[in-house]
Amino acid sequence: MLKSMTGSGRAQGNFDWGSVTLDISSVNHKYQDISLRLPKELARAENALQNRLRSAFRRGKVIFRCEVCWSSLYKTCSINREILKEYVGNIRETLRELGLEDELHIEHLLDLPGVIEPALVVDSASEEKMEEDIKTLMESLLEDWLFMREAEGRHLTLEIEKHLLEFEKYLESIKNRWPIARSEAIENFKERIEILLDGQQVSLDESRIAQEVAILSDKWDITEEIARLLSHVAKFREIMDNVEVSGKKLDFLLQEMNREVNTIASKVNDSVIRWEAVEAKSELESMREQIQNVE
Repeated sequence: MLKSMTGSGRAQGNFDWGSVTLDISSVNHKYQDISLRLPKELARAENALQNRLRSAFRRGKVIFRCEVCWSSLYKTCSINREILKEYVGNIRETLRELGLEDELHIEHLLDLPGVIEPALVVDSASEEKMEEDIKTLMESLLEDWLFMREAEGRHLTLEIEKHLLEFEKYLESIKNRWPIARSEAIENFKERIEILLDGQQVSLDESRIAQEVAILSDKWDITEEIARLLSHVAKFREIMDNVEVSGKKLDFLLQEMNREVNTIASKVNDSVIRWEAVEAKSELESMREQIQNVE
């Protein structure tokens, strides 16, 4: 089955440490290219997530984003009331002893040691829990992403198959036309020789002409090119029918097919075959445009 390199996916989850949103998007690329964007608190999970992504696709440029809305435990500081009460009691007692006014403002007390307790620190146990939660959520994300790429792959398959059928029609037409074109080329060659020698009082050596015709016919002959093209088409279909299709292999085959068609067009002077070759190249180019998006 063909898979497109272009796709996107999203997964969301709620955990005791926060709400997580994972996004993934991918576009065409000759090689495997991964970009991860994680909060610094999840840096420990980067290698594991990257390895999992690498196993999920063969080529393409992938951007993976993770956004976290942290639980209040991890972002809100708290006031230690017991320590604050101790400070207030001690301060008021001291003020009375000194005969000073008992006037306290809480903003003056918050900077005292121990009054403000920081947000919960992410320790190794918390990091491990977060990493496992992210990895679990990531599996749902990859399923969503794969579903979209396979859906696009089915569309690509239909388009490629349509152009491949047209290419086969032109190839069959060239194959059927070639014996006729070859005979016409040989006859035209003989006629040109007769015209050239007409009035020159030179006798025609039939064996010599036959030899020259044989040499030229080898240069003109496109039987091997047609056979190779038929073989390439069969191999192309074989790759398309595989469970895991390689876009690189299909692209390479298209280059080989295009080379054979160019050779045919350069060898043959027959206008019908040359025009069929132009149309065949057009179908190959249409297929190549689609293959550029195949993983």
